[in-house]
Parts: sequence; C-alpha cells; structure tokens
Amino acid sequence: MSRTGYLISSDPENLDYFTGVISTLELSLTIELRPHPRRGTSEKTPTHIILGKSPDGRTVEIGAAWLRDVKWGSHAGKKFLSLSIDQPSFSKPLNLAAYPPEVGDEWDVVFRRRTGNAA
Repeated sequence: MSRTGYLISSDPENLDYFTGVISTLELSLTIELRPHPRRGTSEKTPTHIILGKSPDGRTVEIGAAWLRDVKWGSHAGKKFLSLSIDQPSFSKPLNLAAYPPEVGDEWDVVFRRRTGNAA
C-alpha cells in the first residue's frame, strides 16, 4: 500500500465530516466526506458520501465511503474508512483506505488494489 493522501476529521469523536487531499500521478483532488443520507439503513449502505469540485467549481458527488472496524491483527477493533471514488473518465474505481493516526489528527489515505476476497 502506498500513501496517496490524508483526511482530517472536523470532530475526532464523531467521525461524520472529513476534509482531505488525494494525489496520484494522474490526479489531485480536494475532497470532503459527509454523512450518507441513508446511512444505517443496511450494512451495505455507505456511511459517507465523497464530494469533490468540478473544473468550474461546482460540488459534485464522486464516491462513497464505509466506516468499518478492523477485524484482525494488532489493530483489531479500531476504525478505518474504505473509500471508492469513481467518475466517467476513470477506467475503474479508485479504491482507497484511510487509517487513523497514532498521534495527531491526519488519517493516512492509502491506495489498495481490489482482490477477489477484499473486505
């Protein structure tokens, strides 16, 4: 996994709103995460929507995120975000994960390639 950006929660106790940056060789996005309007209606419903800015400055929905718990390993029980960003010019969605910091308030956003048994 390689670090591709960061997120900062506006309320570290709540984890509803985040702002951040995602950068790769082909794109640089300033993003915002807000609560999904239907969150909690099913396990598959995203907990957050991901918003970005269009070239003309309009706010557009570009993806979704799921707040999850790490299920195994030394970080079992800790929260992380699974993000999926997609838009018409992408050949496939950009799948990322965001992990909270041990110290400070900047969550690390890392690229993760989907596999057949991904969480």
